[in-house]
Amino acid sequence: MASLLGRPLNLIDAPDKSMLVIGADGVLGSKLVASLQERREIVWSSTKSMAKAGGKSLYLNLSDVRVVALPSGIATAVLCAGITSVERCRADPVGTRVINVGNTVALARQLVDAGIFTIFLSTNMVFDGSKPFSKLTDATCPTTEYGRQKVDAENALLELGDLISVVRFSKIAFPQMPLLKNWAIDLIGNRTIHPFYDAVMAPLSVSFALETIYNIAARKFAGITQASANQDISYEQAAMHLADKLHADPKLVEPMSYREVGIAHMPSHTTLNVDRLRYLGLQSPSPLEAVTADG
Repeated sequence: MASLLGRPLNLIDAPDKSMLVIGADGVLGSKLVASLQERREIVWSSTKSMAKAGGKSLYLNLSDVRVVALPSGIATAVLCAGITSVERCRADPVGTRVINVGNTVALARQLVDAGIFTIFLSTNMVFDGSKPFSKLTDATCPTTEYGRQKVDAENALLELGDLISVVRFSKIAFPQMPLLKNWAIDLIGNRTIHPFYDAVMAPLSVSFALETIYNIAARKFAGITQASANQDISYEQAAMHLADKLHADPKLVEPMSYREVGIAHMPSHTTLNVDRLRYLGLQSPSPLEAVTADG
């Protein structure tokens, strides 16, 4: 796969103070665009589908060098694009690294060179999950190829200076994510579900993630910010909470071990130290809020 490194991006005019969302095909990117539009913000976006491009939606595919002109006059760009599948990164470390590290960093460099404040979305998986509330000062120690790619991208991006913000999120939950959607369908259909009792998450709602991004953009809050729920819950606890909200029979929740399905390892903790959130006027939410959140 070719890299964008060293290839300057052409610019087209856009009003000052606009926001550019790179990767509006994904869940968070599409929600961010919709929310910004509801707030009557001027928002541009990118898509990797030529059929969807047009107007303020630009074609941009990070897997190759075929890019269109990007808007000038953009105040902030949010990098939502990338390959987030842990399994895909494991199976194709070279190809996914071109997208998640090489081309992402190259694009960010062009944005920063144009004076655009750039927000990069990262993950709690830069840590191994061996302890709770990992701090910004803790050494990164990823156990997956996806986590390693995020660490390498973070390090390269932060070298670009004060126009870079890295946001490490724990799991972002939404009703249509396959796990919650399938649980809900089965519970409503009076069928049993089998959540893990020995695997944990500290989920955030999409709305909380968006609020974090808004505040970082508004304050030009550079450096690394971490956001996670205020505690871990097991997948069993999340399923029981969902069953309660759906008024489903709790006996339909039959927990099992992740090891029973051939998974070798799951982190013991996924929470992050979120001290910097207070400078954004935000507080870490309960993990249960994300399980049944609307968006």
